Amino acid sequence: MSMISDAASVAPGQSVYRPLLLRFYDLVVYVYNSPFLWRCPPFVLRQQYERHLGRRHLEVGVGTGYLIDTAHLTIHPEVTLLDINRSCLTATGRRLARFAPQIVQASALEPLPDLEPFDSIAMNYVVHCLPGSIEEKGAAFGHVAARLADDGVFFGATILQGSAPRSPIAQLWMDFYNRRGVFHNAKDTPRGLRAALERHFGDVRVELRGCVGVWTAKRPIRS
Repeated sequence: MSMISDAASVAPGQSVYRPLLLRFYDLVVYVYNSPFLWRCPPFVLRQQYERHLGRRHLEVGVGTGYLIDTAHLTIHPEVTLLDINRSCLTATGRRLARFAPQIVQASALEPLPDLEPFDSIAMNYVVHCLPGSIEEKGAAFGHVAARLADDGVFFGATILQGSAPRSPIAQLWMDFYNRRGVFHNAKDTPRGLRAALERHFGDVRVELRGCVGVWTAKRPIRS
């Protein structure tokens, strides 16, 4: 592994992801929250990797590496992990050691380091944690577009509000996470997500699974 950038500071919403909490991350996020609160079974997100993962892959906002680790892959990709949180990078780097991942500590809201184009880039359960409006957070999509190969695929998922269907208990938890600064998605809508993606990609597909917007985007628009 190699640390390309070491200068990023951890944003308040990311500071909760410390080593102790990361031990329970998969249980909370993928065993309970995703299928029962947000109504998006984890297999939906794993299928994105199984369908779209390329030879050179960039993971933006790595969590614990659960999705790529548990997906049934038919190739052995070159993996780069990018996150602002060193704890997440360390834990995921160990979990995905079989891929000998390259490690980059950086913010998705800033232009990404000057790396070679990637065949696939993933950003799962990241956007709802980023501060700002969906239009402002959409800058991250532009940074991704700049590092995606012309024939590459950008895929991901984020938790939405607005017209996205959600139960009263899901709304209560979203409100709680927003008050704590873990989520910043009070005004994130399906329409806003699609518009933010279409500013940077010529081919965008967004599907709602529960209150989760699951997307694939192709044909990056160079700024």
